Amino acid sequence: MKLVVSTLRHIGYGVPDVERATHNDEYRITLVTPSLMELGDDEAHIFQVPIPEELSNVGEDYDILVEVTLSYVANPRRTRRYVKGYLSTWLDWCCSRIGENAETFACRIFETGAIIDDDGDFNWVLGEATNRGAAEGYSRKNGTLQKDWCIIKSNQLSDAFCIAVRGHKGWGGLFKAKYSLAVSFEAINQDIPIYEPIRTEIEMAVENGEIEVEMSTDRQ
Repeated sequence: MKLVVSTLRHIGYGVPDVERATHNDEYRITLVTPSLMELGDDEAHIFQVPIPEELSNVGEDYDILVEVTLSYVANPRRTRRYVKGYLSTWLDWCCSRIGENAETFACRIFETGAIIDDDGDFNWVLGEATNRGAAEGYSRKNGTLQKDWCIIKSNQLSDAFCIAVRGHKGWGGLFKAKYSLAVSFEAINQDIPIYEPIRTEIEMAVENGEIEVEMSTDRQ
């Protein structure tokens, strides 16, 4: 883990790989918001990724790399030192828990109110707070580019994996933040194809009206 911390300090999230950044393959799928989204104070968007049964089956234990990247912009203010006061609206994201369905997750986000530091059940490398995650002393929330990743067993994925992007009050609640979100899944041992199964599940969910905002898979 010292290697991870050293890398973050020297080159941030790493050296970009053109091939991985622009192409999916049989064992990897990357989903992105189809357009620039907007969020204001005390608002949230939920994105749902339907997971095929062959991947989430309780009897399967494939190693799946999950990566989430949120990038946003908001109106700055010079007289504030920290991100949460420097920006008109600041954003963060959280994901559903193991076994949590989309309805329960939405209720937790919109009705009961999820706590700010809520990393769910996954062992994220950075985490939401400096005392969480594998890289001690780092938090993914202290910036407008928030990336995190973890390796989980496929049977830990619910039939619908959800990500919530949440808006919080900065210095000016009238100015919304604009953002893009990318979520990727990869079978790191290349032992189960996942691109076509997930793409098919998404298309079926959109046709049935189960998903209102589709995250695009067109990166080939």
